[in-house]
Amino acid sequence: MLLAEDPLAGTRGGETEGSLIRGDLRLGPRSRIEPGAHIEGSVHIGADCLIETGAYIRGPAWIGDRCEIRQGAYLRGIVLAADGAVLGHACEFKRCVLLEGSQAPHFNYVGDSIMGVKAHIGAGVILSNVRLDKRNIRATLLSHGGGGEPSLHNTGLEKFGAILGDACEVGCNSVLNPGSILGARCRVTPLSVVKGTWSEGSAIGMH
Repeated sequence: MLLAEDPLAGTRGGETEGSLIRGDLRLGPRSRIEPGAHIEGSVHIGADCLIETGAYIRGPAWIGDRCEIRQGAYLRGIVLAADGAVLGHACEFKRCVLLEGSQAPHFNYVGDSIMGVKAHIGAGVILSNVRLDKRNIRATLLSHGGGGEPSLHNTGLEKFGAILGDACEVGCNSVLNPGSILGARCRVTPLSVVKGTWSEGSAIGMH
């Protein structure tokens, strides 16, 4: 197990007790990397983190303090996880931001997306980031204060997942279509298919 006090911490290259470290790792105090983890590229891991066996981190990646990178998690293509984030078992994270305390704990895909503070997605939730026809993704913007009509904008992006506001809760096995935007404190019922933009506090898929 690689600890922050290990001579390899904060240096380049090496392999320690079955954990393969290749690249430039910066490991904070009291953080642990279990045997069987794989880290390559430029990776910062803050204090008091746990990187479990079987996790694969391909930098660049920046992981804050008190984060959990669980068994089978796959991070690639620029991932930023703020303090207290949970990146869970059998989940893939690609070009995404997880703000403080956000959780994607079980069987999730989070691609080209932003999860707000303490946002949580249930088991099997997918933040889809590519249209079937591969056309640029459009996103709906709500007027400030809700007084005007929503407007549809071409993002110019072929890959754009979802933006989840602070404290959003998405139920198990839901799919958010590319370009979905959820305001703070939205609630999505399990098995929902979500698209478009929703104002804060919306109950989505609930009858």
